[in-house]
Amino acid sequence: MGALHALLQRIGAAPSATGAQLQDWAGRLLDLMRGPFLSAEDADWAQAARERYRQRFVVAVAQLAARLEPIDADAAALLYQRALDIEPLAESLSRRLIRLHAARGDYAEALRSWRTCCTMLRAAGGPGPARETRALAAELGLPGDQAV
Repeated sequence: MGALHALLQRIGAAPSATGAQLQDWAGRLLDLMRGPFLSAEDADWAQAARERYRQRFVVAVAQLAARLEPIDADAAALLYQRALDIEPLAESLSRRLIRLHAARGDYAEALRSWRTCCTMLRAAGGPGPARETRALAAELGLPGDQAV
């Protein structure tokens, strides 16, 4: 996990990275974080470490994609989508992806991302989307999460 830790530090410490550098880091981040950290270990210490890396991964993806959006919105959307394949319950990334699709005028993709978010959250046994996510959907005119 040393490589992941070093990459996460580099991402957070380089606010003026080029688009190519951002895309390279995004690819490396997705290669390094292919699933839950220490997934075979159930000990408390492993669960705590797993959650820390999950949170850091989500933050790093959000930072990278936000910096990519004005340069290459397609690359940012792909980064969000691939990150959600790894962390499907990262609702903050779902919101960012929904907002990006809407900002680009792609209502169908915004709707698809909204529906996927609702489905994944419910499949995990949760109550569904958070208030912030439902408010975004309402703002964009997407159907209520009960209709999904």
